[in-house]
Amino acid sequence: MKENYLEEKKQTEKFVANVKQQLSLMTEQEKDNWIINQAIILSSSKQQEFLKTLSGEKIIMNMPDDKEFYQFCSNVSNGTLYIGYETWYEEFNEYGSFYDDWEQQFYDNCHVIEFIDNIFTVCHSLNKLGYYEKTCDYMENLSKLSFEIIETSDSEDSYNGTLPFTLNDAFDNRLPYHNKKNIAFDWIYAYCHKQNNTAVEEKAKELLNIFIDPLCNKVSLSDFDDIDLKLLDTIQQLLFSQIRLDESIFQKKFNGKEFLSDESYYFKKKLDRKKELLEDLKCQN
Repeated sequence: MKENYLEEKKQTEKFVANVKQQLSLMTEQEKDNWIINQAIILSSSKQQEFLKTLSGEKIIMNMPDDKEFYQFCSNVSNGTLYIGYETWYEEFNEYGSFYDDWEQQFYDNCHVIEFIDNIFTVCHSLNKLGYYEKTCDYMENLSKLSFEIIETSDSEDSYNGTLPFTLNDAFDNRLPYHNKKNIAFDWIYAYCHKQNNTAVEEKAKELLNIFIDPLCNKVSLSDFDDIDLKLLDTIQQLLFSQIRLDESIFQKKFNGKEFLSDESYYFKKKLDRKKELLEDLKCQN
């Protein structure tokens, strides 16, 4: 994944160098003509997006403005935008064999996942242009979302899976078409490269919280070779202290039983993730 990111960056830099070279050979009139020609052949659905990027109103095409993005997050949170769900019993499978089980299907009735997938694409483009703060803002807001699950009229039962239904649950059910590991890499890469004047201790806490987020459970600290050593040392110290405290809480509050309740299960899952990150750091030393 890291290698793919670096290879893409290398190819982009080479391409941009070629573009700059070609532009240096063109007159201002030739440059204007080329821009006008691209505008002429653009589909009508893309014309306003083109104008907004040309004027600087938007950084890239297909990127929602801030009002649209935050309104989307609000509408998801209050249930105005939701994910559809249908489940049905199947006695026999498609081959005629006895099946005796339930099937389920999610539906993107409100284009929620479609919107989020577009944001993921936008984040990757923003990183390539160096707008790391914007990527972080998008990802921090998306990671906090939980979705209302509404059964369709044809559903034979209600949804009885994990609640609240988070973006990570959407990935577990294969709703977004993006690769979760790539999304996590974009988020962490943006955080590591954005302008950040906070103290090392605070930055370590923020970065650790991102790695612990379920959306990022497919990546490790060792996937990134440009994290400051002092920052890594601080993260390691935080992990030592947090794991010690969490293990004590797990024994006292849950009697060391992972499957005692949903709370104990997710607490243990988060504790295991911290241990996994610590082991990864130890292997780097």
